[in-house]
Amino acid sequence: MLEGTSEMSRDGTRVTFAGSPLRVPVGPGWLGRVCDGRGAPLDSGPPVFGTSTAPAGGLPLNPTWRVPPAEPVLTGVSAIDLLTTFVRGQKIALFSAAGLPHLELAAQQQPGTQGCDDFACE
Repeated sequence: MLEGTSEMSRDGTRVTFAGSPLRVPVGPGWLGRVCDGRGAPLDSGPPVFGTSTAPAGGLPLNPTWRVPPAEPVLTGVSAIDLLTTFVRGQKIALFSAAGLPHLELAAQQQPGTQGCDDFACE
């Protein structure tokens, strides 16, 4: 389903299988355009045409093509550095129960972190 189903009923709905995934046109006609997930223009412009088509869902990402993390970030907290080593570019979430020093731990990481110059706590 690509849209809401609130106004659909089982009695008034028919399904036809196309035999292939939904495809949208691709090409330079997309430059500067605003369209929905089906390729319909949202900017009051003409329909987008392309030189070829591609599946609307995109192509799956092969995880073996990703570059493995290689730059560790040393926090100075041995439990983190040994058990859950952080790497450059990784988003870090700190979870804590009420009353535990999670804010102090997050604030401690910025000045004491080695291997990452642009480490920031948010």
